[in-house]
Amino acid sequence: MVVLLLGFGADPTLRDGQGFSCIHLASQFGHTAIVAYLIAKGCDVDMIDKNGMTPLMYSAYRVFGYDPTRLLMTMGAGINKQDKVNGNTPLHFACQTGNTCVVKMLFDKNADLNILNAKGQTALDVAAEYKHANIVKRMRQERADRGLDHQNVFTKLSRNKDVRKRVMWWFPFFAVYTIGLIPELSIAWYYKLILALLAAGFWKFLNMFFFDERLMNIIPVSVYLSSKIMMFFTWFVYLVPCILFLRVYFDRYSPFSKVL
Repeated sequence: MVVLLLGFGADPTLRDGQGFSCIHLASQFGHTAIVAYLIAKGCDVDMIDKNGMTPLMYSAYRVFGYDPTRLLMTMGAGINKQDKVNGNTPLHFACQTGNTCVVKMLFDKNADLNILNAKGQTALDVAAEYKHANIVKRMRQERADRGLDHQNVFTKLSRNKDVRKRVMWWFPFFAVYTIGLIPELSIAWYYKLILALLAAGFWKFLNMFFFDERLMNIIPVSVYLSSKIMMFFTWFVYLVPCILFLRVYFDRYSPFSKVL
């Protein structure tokens, strides 16, 4: 229908009562093919509505997926433009709604992390205000990777990519051993419960400060190897002696052994 109407001379630049043009509506409702067609027909990829918002701002704010945001950025949409009312960039809007997919794409395009909106907030401040802890964590990691924040010894350590990679690699070995060790300890059950809670707190601490979602492909391999090693360890340390004992016992005392 869009193709048909444009073929009969419909004007895609007209605004409706709310100040939206066709490309703004197509962007905020995720109609990627229509956005691409409108741009091909001459619509400005950075066309602004009455509030100074671009199609990229609407897609970052409303569409929780790769497109049409990826399309708009590929076609040259301004990733650091600010709207007229609140001074928000596409990254501010993505942080408002917790749109992690768009946040990642804007990071990949090196969106400016220091731009302030009308309230004097950076995108990190907006994510913190709306309590999107995952985005706050990723934003801090990105800022650290770009060297934008002052860092003490702990933050340098926790935001070092090589350190995070090593922690994520070795943690499953520690976790598998701990899960097997605590129930086997010869102590009262409440001490075991305390140790389990401490282990869970340690995991929470590492997850908050050292785990990096961009390196999650490490975890499956590490879990596989740690469980494999623990399986062999259990077999040779605990099961093989039992099997050898049973074999000797049956060889000596089983009535079948005398018959044989």
